[in-house]
Amino acid sequence: MRAFRLASPLQYATVTVGGSLFALLIWSVLLLETKYMLAALAGMLLLGAALFFFDHLADFLLYLLVLNIPLVGFEKSLFFRTEAIAATNGFGIGLADLLLFALYLHWAFRIFVDRSEPLPRLHKMDLWVFGFLLVNVLSLLGSASVPYTLFEVFRLGKYALMYFYISRNLRRAHLRPLLLLLFLVVVTQATLGLYQGLTGHLLGLGATKGSVEQNALDFLAMIPGFGRPQASGTLMTPHCLGVFLTMLLMVALAVLMEEELEPPLRWLSAAVFVIGTAGVVATFARGAWVAFAFAVLVVFLFYLRRQPKAMVVGALLAVVTIPIVLFNWSSIHKRIFDAPSEIMEERWELMKLGFRLFRQHPLLGVGANAFYQAHDEYDPRDLLNTYKKPPVHNLALFVAAQTGTLGFLFFFAVIFAALRRTWMVAKRSQGLLRALAFGTFAALIAEQVEGLTNFSFYTNVLYFWLWFSVGMVVALERFSRESAAAPGQLVTAA
Repeated sequence: MRAFRLASPLQYATVTVGGSLFALLIWSVLLLETKYMLAALAGMLLLGAALFFFDHLADFLLYLLVLNIPLVGFEKSLFFRTEAIAATNGFGIGLADLLLFALYLHWAFRIFVDRSEPLPRLHKMDLWVFGFLLVNVLSLLGSASVPYTLFEVFRLGKYALMYFYISRNLRRAHLRPLLLLLFLVVVTQATLGLYQGLTGHLLGLGATKGSVEQNALDFLAMIPGFGRPQASGTLMTPHCLGVFLTMLLMVALAVLMEEELEPPLRWLSAAVFVIGTAGVVATFARGAWVAFAFAVLVVFLFYLRRQPKAMVVGALLAVVTIPIVLFNWSSIHKRIFDAPSEIMEERWELMKLGFRLFRQHPLLGVGANAFYQAHDEYDPRDLLNTYKKPPVHNLALFVAAQTGTLGFLFFFAVIFAALRRTWMVAKRSQGLLRALAFGTFAALIAEQVEGLTNFSFYTNVLYFWLWFSVGMVVALERFSRESAAAPGQLVTAA
């Protein structure tokens, strides 16, 4: 009764008006088509749960952001254009952007309203990340296509904000859930990829955004030596899926090597590694295969010097892998070395074209995301055809041609700074922290190896994961410093 007397008329009015508006909203939702009604009701349910668990809202949004990584390419584009393929064709807005916006709102609340957190301080890595973003902006000055460069600046700006948030807000308590979510991503993508490769269904899911009939023929082409279509999961191409799985599998392999970690987690990582490896094989992407093999070797060499028992894992993998490779050697050899000569000739011509464009625009390039528009004359079939030759299949040359020497220097400064930090963290840490650090190190190496012959890194999912990884690297370095400052705290507590 005391609470009843203390209630003011304004409070009663607020509850009454709010309840009436909510009832009106429910009535409107029930008049929608069934699918929209269910979506709206689910959204309100999630919003209500988020408000109820407000203190843990940031954690929930972060985990949802991780789960959504393979679906980053599923977004709506404003001012969409179709005159180029494998390019940023508009101002993309998707679930990842909404989640990032909500995360920043919650962070601002903690800083300015709740005052439970201080203002974030700048980090050395910020110089390289935001320097590369600035170079992309400056490339507008001589861009072969100002709209396309603006599209790319918008995309990279979102990813830079995501890097900034992850680098400051990732906590030790997030590491195990993050690892388990990445394992779930590997299993779901590899399983979908195997289904695509074995049945021929749901091909091109990521490229066509679910309209698999649209360009299904591009993915039905049978691989020489194997006679099967290439798996792509929900990513843009099979090459993208192969590299994405490879990067995540290096973390799983590093966890498997860590003797300090509990056996159930290591057994789980072993199962994830086997399933994910099958997914990489199902892509039939040669660059991904080579990157996978090289990165696995890097992980083994690192752990063999520190944990001799890692040889047991290597021996088991060799016992399983070698007979499979030998049995299918003729098909594997045909897939890797018997590529049609016209494909290799075209890629060589693209390499020469990319270098020529770089020499013509050495400082800022032809403009971020403007590689197509800079060489319309290179399409000999029809200058007005909406199809253009694909970008140069080399990561370094692709970055240099579009953003010049400055873009090249800042981009690879980000990569080398991330590699250096992960290496240092891995050398002075143990357990999960070391596994995540060196797994990320090997993953970045794998991306660079695949980048020698492709531009897969540029597609939405891989580009998103690259900047997420860089943000995670900064956070892992922070955890490592905190452990060094507190000798009594076990590093394996991560």
